[in-house]
Amino acid sequence: MSVAVEFLVAFAAFLLEYKDFVILEVFEDFSLHASALNHRCAHLNLTVVVCQQYPVEAHGGAFGTLQTVYIELPSLLSLKLLSCYFYDYIHSVDTQLGCKCKTNFGMCKIFSIFGDMEDGKYLTGAQRELLIPRAYEAALRGGAAIMEHYGRRDKALDVDLKRDLSPITEADRAAHRAIREWLGPMRVPVLSEEGREMRFDERRDWEMFWLVDPLDGTREYIKGTGEFTVNIALMVDHRPVVGIIFVPVLQKIYVCEKGHGSFVRSGVAPDAAAGGLSWRDVFEGASRLPLSTEVGSPLRIAVSRSHPSPETTAYVAEIQARFPGAVVIEQGSSYKFGLLAEGAVDCYVRASPTYEWDTAAGEVILSETGGTTSSLPELEKFAYNKESLLNPWFVCRSGSFQES
Repeated sequence: MSVAVEFLVAFAAFLLEYKDFVILEVFEDFSLHASALNHRCAHLNLTVVVCQQYPVEAHGGAFGTLQTVYIELPSLLSLKLLSCYFYDYIHSVDTQLGCKCKTNFGMCKIFSIFGDMEDGKYLTGAQRELLIPRAYEAALRGGAAIMEHYGRRDKALDVDLKRDLSPITEADRAAHRAIREWLGPMRVPVLSEEGREMRFDERRDWEMFWLVDPLDGTREYIKGTGEFTVNIALMVDHRPVVGIIFVPVLQKIYVCEKGHGSFVRSGVAPDAAAGGLSWRDVFEGASRLPLSTEVGSPLRIAVSRSHPSPETTAYVAEIQARFPGAVVIEQGSSYKFGLLAEGAVDCYVRASPTYEWDTAAGEVILSETGGTTSSLPELEKFAYNKESLLNPWFVCRSGSFQES
């Protein structure tokens, strides 16, 4: 068996295990070869999408363009079919890397987004490059959908009530559509506050999914305070590993990847056409959190502006008894998590209803700065993708306040 065929057999076995996406990073002009590749993929019912281009240094010191091509895999692949349709594309194999080959496309690297993870990491390199920019862009698109309606608040607001009697507006629905349409092609399930209700049996075994609140702080949106956010979390094994909170009125976005830290960027406008970003674009130039490591003097306690409760008041009174002079700061939406991560407030008490999409992105952003989110009164870690998506009451503490 030739080296090329051995590579194909190993590569096909790799695909059969993961059955999701193959990503080819292609040097040279892909458009010269797109027709041939599409023709072969059509026979296998594969979808080919060219998504990103980067200027890079190619072999021999020459500079060229690296293009990322995604091939969607809908089902099990036949080794024989794969060998037949792609054999003539393989010219030689770099056995040292195990997944690099010379093809008619030029130098091409092939791998799956569900490959092996590095120790201590929660996403593969390819997952990171594909999914984090996509979520970031989805948040900007959702924010643009909201602001399109927010700018027309002089007209009558279209407000309905959901089954739990919480309000929903056309802006909620528009943001949901924008985010769903941008995240949908990633073939990672989306669990959204404004999406269809999903039975526990349908989602209980999800290993990876998006948890989304397209417009967190609908009451603040209706009041016109500007204190509303877009929340997107990527969940792996029922824990948030990527968190994005976008505050469109303030043009401020928080983003984190578990194990890599949390960051904030200002001056980020909502963008209905956001796209084409890389992982580096998302994080480069952003400010690492926290911005301050000093506990407030006096202590600063955040509470919900629109969801007060006697229980919240009682918990706040207990903290004020331990820290005389502690001040209460009312704030809407998940922006409170961002302020905690920055070090602008010290704790956040919530003893009124919230759901998993309200907290997942904020929890991981806060945790990457050393902060904690704990249930009340048990002080236990949060669980996600439960049969009931309702959260327990909770208290959050900034990383600096942990040491107090």
